[in-house]
Amino acid sequence: MADRLKNTKAHMKTQIRAAEGMGSKWVYILTSEAEKCLELAEAEDTIMGEPVPAEIEGGGSTWWNVCGECHTAIDTRDKFCRECGRRIRWGN
Repeated sequence: MADRLKNTKAHMKTQIRAAEGMGSKWVYILTSEAEKCLELAEAEDTIMGEPVPAEIEGGGSTWWNVCGECHTAIDTRDKFCRECGRRIRWGN
């Protein structure tokens, strides 16, 4: 993943410089590169977006904390969900 990101960033910088050199506001990227950019933007939304509340699930004498987004079990020390990556908001 790190190499893919590094290569995508390098190509985007090259395309931006080329467009600026031609006085164009348009850049050319491959569909696969656009998909990588979208993946990164969506990851940023997940990590930097509004945190989701921790919720409690279970029944009887067994209760546990879960992510408010995907309902995966989480620990009170978790700042992010291990499954969906969302930030966790503890308490009110």
